[in-house]
Amino acid sequence: MKYVIAGNYGAKNLGDELILRGLINDLKKKDPGAEITVLSANKIETEELHQVSATDPLPAGIRSFFKTFFGKKSRTKKIIMDADIFILGGGGLFSKMSWKANYIWLKQASVAMNNGVPIHCLGQSVNIHPNKGIKIRLAELFTYASEITVRDRQSVESLRSIGVTKAIKIIADYAFKAHPDLKNSPLDHRKNRVLVCLRQLSGLPPNFLFKIAQFLNSLPADHQILLVDFQKGGADSDDLIHSKLLGLLSQDGPPHQHITNLHLDGLIPLFQDAKYVIGMRLHSIITSLITETPCFSISYDPKVNNLLETLGKPTGPTPDTFTTEEIQAHYLKTKQE
Repeated sequence: MKYVIAGNYGAKNLGDELILRGLINDLKKKDPGAEITVLSANKIETEELHQVSATDPLPAGIRSFFKTFFGKKSRTKKIIMDADIFILGGGGLFSKMSWKANYIWLKQASVAMNNGVPIHCLGQSVNIHPNKGIKIRLAELFTYASEITVRDRQSVESLRSIGVTKAIKIIADYAFKAHPDLKNSPLDHRKNRVLVCLRQLSGLPPNFLFKIAQFLNSLPADHQILLVDFQKGGADSDDLIHSKLLGLLSQDGPPHQHITNLHLDGLIPLFQDAKYVIGMRLHSIITSLITETPCFSISYDPKVNNLLETLGKPTGPTPDTFTTEEIQAHYLKTKQE
C-alpha cells in the first residue's frame, strides 16, 4: 500500500524525527511492503535519515495557495491523491499555541479529504484552539478520519468537546517504537552526566534560568553538564535559551558543554550514558523514559502533564512554579534509589 505521512518533519526537531522513526517502524512491521512518502521541509535529510521517499509539504502562503489549488497540480498534491492512506503523524500538531500551525496541518489533510483518500490521525495530542473556524475544520477532519489514536486522555476529551463521536484509541507516543529492542544499562554504570533540554519560549519568568543554573552550579566537580538542543533554527531554537543558561554557569563549577548539532542516531546513546535529565522539551522527557534516566520534568504546555498522567508517571511543575530546592530534592532522591 502507498502511505503519505504529514507532520513536522525535516524541521530540525529531534522529537518529531523520533516520532517519525517509530511510526515508520510500526508501518513496516504491519505492512512489510509499505511504500512510504513523507511530506518534509527537508526532503534530502528525511530520505537519508529514514530511508523513505520524501517530497515537499503543501505550501501555506496565500499566493502559493492559489498557485497550488487553482494552477497546475503540484507533485505533492498528486502524491496525496494517489495514496491509499494519508497519515497525520503524531505530536502536538493541533494546539492552542499556534493558529498558523493548525492551519498548516489542516491544509495538508484537505487534499486527502477532498479526494476521498482515507486519513489516519495517529499519535496525536489535541488541545483545541479557540478560533471558531479551526474548531469546525478540526471536527470535520477527525470525523472524516477512519482511524484516530491519541497520546493522552485529555485529547479524547478535547475531540469530544467539538463533536467528534468516532472511536478514539489512546496509545503511547510513537517515539517508544523507535528503538524496540533497546537495552539500558543500570544508573551506577553511567557517567555523572546531567542533561539539560529546555525549550525557548516567550514570557518565561525572569528567574527561570537562574533557578536551573543555581542547581547546576551546586553539583559536584566530578559531574558534567550537557545542554542539548532538540530544536534547531527559527524563533523557538533551543540554542537561544541554552546560550543564555551558559552565561549563568560558574566557571568554578562542573565542566559544561552546549550540544547544538546532535544527530538523531546519537540521541538514545547520549541519554543512556546520563544519570539525570532536566527536561522541558517533551521528547527529552520521553527519551528519559525510554532510556530509564531519572528526569525532572518541567511542564510548559498541558500536553506534557497530560501525557505523563496517561502513562502513570509523576507530573512536573510549570516554568513559574518549580524551585531550585525542588530540583535538588528530586535529584538526591534518584541517587538514593
